[in-house]
Amino acid sequence: MPSDRVPSYRHHKQSGQAVVTLPDGLGGRRDVLLGKYKSKESRQEYARIIGAWEAAGARSRSLSPRRT
Repeated sequence: MPSDRVPSYRHHKQSGQAVVTLPDGLGGRRDVLLGKYKSKESRQEYARIIGAWEAAGARSRSLSPRRT
């Protein structure tokens, strides 16, 4: 059963980057690094990832981080 909670934008202290942990709907989860913590770009990437995750029925298995 999917949760109604949206995964949080967090600080990954080891790398200094922002991170979001997405549940895959099968009991697993996956961390996605978003870029420098608190940067405009990382906030935009978070919004993109969450939008795609929600559009996919709140499952991240088919999502890939954007390559730049």
